[in-house]
Amino acid sequence: MPIERPEPKAAPVDPHQSWREDLADVLDASKESLLGVVQQKLADEGKVRVSRGVRSPRYRSPARLVRRRRPVNYSFARSVLVPSRPQAPHGPGSISARVVLLCENATRMTSKDDVHAHWTSLIASTASEDDETPETTGIAIVYPDCSIVSLESTTRRVMELTRAIETRGAGECHKGPIRVCASMEDSPFTAYPTGFVSAFVEATTADAYEPEESENLVKITGGVNLAVVKLGSVLQEMNAKNAAVALTDLERAFPEVPKLVKLMGLLKNEDGAPTVTEYLDAYDASLNVDLDAENVWPMPEAISAP
Repeated sequence: MPIERPEPKAAPVDPHQSWREDLADVLDASKESLLGVVQQKLADEGKVRVSRGVRSPRYRSPARLVRRRRPVNYSFARSVLVPSRPQAPHGPGSISARVVLLCENATRMTSKDDVHAHWTSLIASTASEDDETPETTGIAIVYPDCSIVSLESTTRRVMELTRAIETRGAGECHKGPIRVCASMEDSPFTAYPTGFVSAFVEATTADAYEPEESENLVKITGGVNLAVVKLGSVLQEMNAKNAAVALTDLERAFPEVPKLVKLMGLLKNEDGAPTVTEYLDAYDASLNVDLDAENVWPMPEAISAP
């Protein structure tokens, strides 16, 4: 019987053999001359025009040389990114800050004049003539029985004003402890960039006010800060004339202004916002750092010199 011999199998076909042969000169070229070889090959195929004597300093793959570039959309590049709000002071020693205070009036006010004069005098008396610190801005929202005061400047300047408030007391316009509803450092924008302004709110008064319930204190205190910031944004969208008109009738221009009864309830509750003294004790006290080695009992014996 004839012996059947298996036919020899053909060598496996390399699926990449065709493009390897087409790009053999490219693969064998050195990195320095690779670009010239690729450009010449593409020029022979009519895919790219080669400028003699001009060589790109950057290496580009063959795929990038034949790929059509998509048009660049310059609409974003042409847009001018103007901040919607005036930026807070920045730079060394110019970290911005804001403090929002709530004060009970010493007498029932019928206008903003006395409160505005008190705070502008305090700001001016604590400023130094040779100081390059940006001016202190803010607002005083005056009610018949209380006032909201917001001060904005650098952190150092705001702390100076807060210390002056503690030293000088409430003054003739206010009585009792002044409360700190909010304090912010490194604020990204200035709510009141055009100086210190004021407004009077004609609200319904009462002979006596009840303390606000404890579960509502955080919401009311935070609402005071939000109202101050939102009001600043509303005024910035107006021109100077319209802003002045809005300050004369604040409740109509800004219906979100806090209600007098809620503010007085916050002042009457002893567990409400911290006083200026309590605020400074927490945020302006000297640092007292205890090392782990000092928190050991009994104390280790002192090392004596030999």
